[in-house]
Amino acid sequence: MWENFDTPSRSGRDRSERGSRNTFQPPRRGPGRKRPLNFEKYAEHGNRFVNEVMEELRCGRSKAARVTRAVLHAIRDRIPPDDAIEFAQGLPMALKGVFIDQYDISAVPLTIRKREDFVDYVHQLYGPSILRDFPHRSELEEGIRAVFFVLSQNMDYGQTEQIRNLLPEDIRPLLGTNWPVTARPEMLF
Repeated sequence: MWENFDTPSRSGRDRSERGSRNTFQPPRRGPGRKRPLNFEKYAEHGNRFVNEVMEELRCGRSKAARVTRAVLHAIRDRIPPDDAIEFAQGLPMALKGVFIDQYDISAVPLTIRKREDFVDYVHQLYGPSILRDFPHRSELEEGIRAVFFVLSQNMDYGQTEQIRNLLPEDIRPLLGTNWPVTARPEMLF
């Protein structure tokens, strides 16, 4: 019954032609190969971003993280879904997760045309600590500007310019006078 070991395999080649099982070579790293996940590095990039917002606002990390989340969600909900996903590609990996969290693609883009409405929407997204963190509207606007400034410093110019062009004229002053700026090459994620 077992005497005929030399029968061809299903592929039509016998075992000796296919080579030994010990000849497996792992794929080489190259331009088209994916890198393994490095969660520590992703967290480092996200933390660096939040730390820059913290420095701009001269505030604590929690407040910087909350305003970053609220502004990213406001941008995401204001622009068309395909542009939102394209924008997310330029964010650090950790912030991509924040950006996409609770994204309801069927409910966007929201019609927000006025600066006041955008600030109100960020206020709504911020959560219960908004009154403690930003007791005055002007302080929240400064927080929005800080996030936009850090985005402009860390993302590709084309991506920030695209977001600027997608937002109505009345909202653009929230981006700050120098937005978008050319990102510093060492800061690109």
